[in-house]
Amino acid sequence: MPEFPRSGPALEADVRSLAFHPQPLIHEFLYKQLVMMLAADPGAGKSVVATQIALSVASGIPLFGVLPVEQPSKVYYLQLEGHYAEFIERIRYMQRDLQTINYGNLAWDTSAYLNVLKDTHADALLQRIQAWAIPDLIVLDPIYMAVSGGLSKDEPASAFARFSNRLRQTFGCAILLVHHTHRTQYLNGQEVQEDDPFYGSQWLKAHVDIAYHLKVQNAEHSRVNLVCTKARGKNVHKVLALHYHPETFTCSLDYEAKSGDAMTRLISFASRCKSEGKVTDFYETASKIQVSHAHLRRLQGDTSFPLYFNVVKAGGKKHLWIPC
Repeated sequence: MPEFPRSGPALEADVRSLAFHPQPLIHEFLYKQLVMMLAADPGAGKSVVATQIALSVASGIPLFGVLPVEQPSKVYYLQLEGHYAEFIERIRYMQRDLQTINYGNLAWDTSAYLNVLKDTHADALLQRIQAWAIPDLIVLDPIYMAVSGGLSKDEPASAFARFSNRLRQTFGCAILLVHHTHRTQYLNGQEVQEDDPFYGSQWLKAHVDIAYHLKVQNAEHSRVNLVCTKARGKNVHKVLALHYHPETFTCSLDYEAKSGDAMTRLISFASRCKSEGKVTDFYETASKIQVSHAHLRRLQGDTSFPLYFNVVKAGGKKHLWIPC
């Protein structure tokens, strides 16, 4: 770690060369040292998805059958609600689809009574985790059970953010926060459709690096979408269209992201633009290949980028992307 404060030549050198590239646990989805929130309405299946994420990371199994997991990693799952036996039964069914689960990389904890407003509770949890291993991912499910006073209030939300940061700084791990959305809003008797029905203090929202909203798409719950509502400069999929399989409590990906990583999708989009005689721009490209603006800037800096697009200034600050 550098010494702070930074100034003069040291600060200038950081501007020239310092970069933050967190290690992916799941490519283009979940990163070490970052906080992700998975939110959904009650009964939408957020704990089911969180469990599949945990099993995939622990076992090195591609998430949803497609998204690559970097390597099998340690996962600590703090189950703060529900019966332990119910989760175990769910995993038993999941194993039929996922086949090989690395239970040595997985710790399940239902014993914690946690109130993050009390330092003694946080101390006890950190000691329990350290007694097991140094995790690469900690899952807190659901987070409202970790706070006395409710996450809509600033003081409990700030205390939770400090607790989450303490976990991250102690273990250098990713944090997955399982949360619920706010109550459905109605206008003139009609349900209001929201892109991000976030519930809680803005301090909590500011704390999160990546956020996904799990949205059920049909009455049978057989199709659900994971929609990214926040991606603080990180390369993540904007939308993941999932099929839910009730026989195994698992989801599989039904999405054109199967065609490859971000650069592969960029090349494919450039080829399509060229064949159609189409000129595009930064914003459309980011939307079409489903990457964040920050990651598209990284792709633009790749030495191979000029092979696919020629960026031309077109008056003012606007730039046109012309396929090569």
